[in-house]
Amino acid sequence: MTVKYYDTFSIASRFTGYISNITIGDFFNDLSYESCGSTAILGGLNSTARKEISQNNSSSSSSSGSDKNSSSSENSISQNTENHLKQENVVTNPNDLTAGTSSVSGKSGTENIGLAVFNKDKFCGELTAIESICHLLITNNLDSCIIAIDNPLSSDKKMELSIMPKKKSKINVDTKDNKIKISLKISLSANILTLEENVNYKDKETLEKISSKTEDYLKKEFEKYLNKISKEYNSDIDHFCTKALGHFSTNSEWEEFNWEEKFKNAEFNVDIDIDEISSLLLTKT
Repeated sequence: MTVKYYDTFSIASRFTGYISNITIGDFFNDLSYESCGSTAILGGLNSTARKEISQNNSSSSSSSGSDKNSSSSENSISQNTENHLKQENVVTNPNDLTAGTSSVSGKSGTENIGLAVFNKDKFCGELTAIESICHLLITNNLDSCIIAIDNPLSSDKKMELSIMPKKKSKINVDTKDNKIKISLKISLSANILTLEENVNYKDKETLEKISSKTEDYLKKEFEKYLNKISKEYNSDIDHFCTKALGHFSTNSEWEEFNWEEKFKNAEFNVDIDIDEISSLLLTKT
């Protein structure tokens, strides 16, 4: 079952964006780049397994409490694990989902959502589902995915869209004045999956509202993601440094620039362009 599950990674990663098909070879290849960061598949326990562990820990804690020969350290570890599981809130917002936090249940006991981030060989932290989507769009490793935005046509509701890259991402890196300035352009198309009653989806103004709302949403998510990997993790997992190498004539000039140190304060300019949006075959509801 596990082998079959991971055999689907190469397909699932390109059509969900929640995971990435990262091999051991890819991981160690990224480690060979001194100025770049690396990522790995992020795994965790699904809700079924978490409940089982919580129940087992509760039972073992009760029995160990009456066992005078149980060590205090073992009791402490068991109690800490139990408290962690009890206090954990299941994440319902897709933007905040990572492995081990969803409400997904299943016999396998495991789930894979998000990415693990490394700076060289040191673990930095985790990327959520939407942050993984941002990463895959920048690196051109995503064919399509589904996102949910605030519905511009109906307040207090969400609208789901399937987004697809129209072109490869455009990345420009400026290293003038001893600073890093990175400009990104992401070109997308979108299909509306959530349809409202009495709405004409051929109306230009309606489509412009949806397109504008989607662009604003994605721009904010990209900016949060880029600030996270630079300022919080200081890990260039998108390999922006490879775009900057052309500005330096020698290796010594590159080393003197000290990309890793300056990446913490990198400035980002993100342009999201959705030049085509449709409701598939339905135009009126």
